[in-house]
Amino acid sequence: MGDGELVELEVVDAELVDEAERGHGLVRYAGGPPSAAAVYDEWIGKYRAKSANTAAAYERNFGEWCGWLAEQGVEDVLGVRTRDVEQWKEHLQQTDHPKTGKPLAAASIAQRIAAVSSYYLMARRLEAVQRNPAEDADRPEVDADSSNERELTEDEARRLIATAFGLVPLKTTQDVKRVAERDAEIVAFLLCTGVRVNECINARVEHLGYKRGKRVLSTLRKGRKQGFVALGACTEMVDRRAAGRTAGLIWSTRSGKPLRRSWIYFAIQRIALAAAIPDPHTVGPHALRAAFVMLSLDFGASLYDVQLAAGHSDPRTTARYDRRRHRIDDSPVHLLSHQLLDKQPQQKERLF
Repeated sequence: MGDGELVELEVVDAELVDEAERGHGLVRYAGGPPSAAAVYDEWIGKYRAKSANTAAAYERNFGEWCGWLAEQGVEDVLGVRTRDVEQWKEHLQQTDHPKTGKPLAAASIAQRIAAVSSYYLMARRLEAVQRNPAEDADRPEVDADSSNERELTEDEARRLIATAFGLVPLKTTQDVKRVAERDAEIVAFLLCTGVRVNECINARVEHLGYKRGKRVLSTLRKGRKQGFVALGACTEMVDRRAAGRTAGLIWSTRSGKPLRRSWIYFAIQRIALAAAIPDPHTVGPHALRAAFVMLSLDFGASLYDVQLAAGHSDPRTTARYDRRRHRIDDSPVHLLSHQLLDKQPQQKERLF
């Protein structure tokens, strides 16, 4: 996959999905009746107006639900029972996901049921059903403070950035070097600003400006809320990338098209592998965003300031990162294990 351009096909903005891929929801998924399709259009239209990302995720989740119903021979999407939802949950708990090779985490299953429940809530409001079958379904218990999310250390974050830029001069052609430099800048930008990957993909030259004498990027945050991201030490890098232009994407393919999110995932994981970061396949854009939150708190930033910078609408989201940070760093395991094991005679060789 050379310089990445091979997978950067003629793509639309990362915030959008081709209407041909997402329209006619129930007709495409399970051949539902027009009333079900009408509910779908009303339901997904509501989320598209608020957040394209949420809408895309809910569409995927609902598509999985309808696909499973079709496998069970259920054609009436509006006629399902609570037991159907619970059987789907059990199916998800017992079936290996094709991407990971293992069953979905409890949080992922809960998210899927929440998406389905949201659809039937709309159906009830439109009087297409009398009750929401997912409302009373037994859902997986999710510990809000627990997460399988990858959390980079300060050393790993530094290595990731250093390796990303260190790979640039090793490339063999100017075109490949330009792509490698672009990818390195994106890694540094994601880590140092904590923006979501779509905010990076859609960052535009004309959205650069100044606030209180500081260089900032105007961006559309989650929920389509307008916000500003301070650039800090990324200012020189971003201005150099935008030099001589008054409009257009800050980072794009060589043909000027928006980058695919899949390419950014691939680039980050490739760099993580080169940086000798353990389990590089778990390092993606959200791991860099989590690192921004964790490391900002480590360096003494207040929860409030980190919440604003990360664009968390609810302070409890930022607080969960802080609690997870202390849960690991302050674990008594570190104290006790060193007390017990460090005083044991070291075995030079394996016994068997």
